[in-house]
Amino acid sequence: MTSIQPSKSEIEEKIHPYPGHGLDFEEHIKSILAADPNEILKDEKRYIHNFENSYVFCKDSAERYLDRYRGNIRLVINRPSIIINCSREPLVGWCDSVAAAGSVAFPSGMGITANFHLPNFYPDLIPADIVSNSILVTTAYTG
Repeated sequence: MTSIQPSKSEIEEKIHPYPGHGLDFEEHIKSILAADPNEILKDEKRYIHNFENSYVFCKDSAERYLDRYRGNIRLVINRPSIIINCSREPLVGWCDSVAAAGSVAFPSGMGITANFHLPNFYPDLIPADIVSNSILVTTAYTG
């Protein structure tokens, strides 16, 4: 699931059309790089179009660059949702960072916090070891 996808919706396994109002994504990025950083900060949404934030915009741009310049090399893109601490490997609850989702998952995995009250927030969480294993499997399968 990406931030611009409706919750619980299915995502086709393809690079989706660029939401840049008729612009080529690479030309758009060049125009951003040439713009005044203060102007970008004033009106970020205009520069990142329909993307929720600059992080999601950058992930999308990276996928497009890989797709455009990969040549004859097979390409596998894994799009995990919110990555949290490990479920089994290397250890139950293992976490290398308490940044982002780790700040919620770590205390919960340690038994410090049993639950969080976040009304109307239904995160799509996936353990880090499941993500790393899926990357290995998709790479081997596609190889």
